Amino acid sequence: MLTELHTSLQGNKTIALAIDTSDVMLLRLIESVRFDHPDNLGFDHGVKYDCAVVQLLQEEYAKGQSQTRVDRYPGQVRDFMTTLPRYLGVLSERRIMMPALAFPSPPEAWSGDIGLAPLTELVQRLPAHL
Repeated sequence: MLTELHTSLQGNKTIALAIDTSDVMLLRLIESVRFDHPDNLGFDHGVKYDCAVVQLLQEEYAKGQSQTRVDRYPGQVRDFMTTLPRYLGVLSERRIMMPALAFPSPPEAWSGDIGLAPLTELVQRLPAHL
């Protein structure tokens, strides 16, 4: 997945992170993410998140995947989380990331570093010529 994201950025394509807010464990993981030190390229190698939630997600993932894929799961989550500041973009020099898009809707209460916006906001992010 990271290859596809990187290729999209290189090709100046619109990228949006959409979160299924009906997936409670995914929502807990995304809400737990903390970015303290993104570098100039937008990577945060010190990203923090709830590893207990990753373990629960890995157990669920293991039900339908090969052991090789299951073994790689925590590292791939770490790599993805490390790159999120880059792929969410920057709205200002203070490194405020664009919100992820939540469907069917953002939760009523939210305290994560990654903001959530309604999925309908996607239309505003697309280039005018589409």
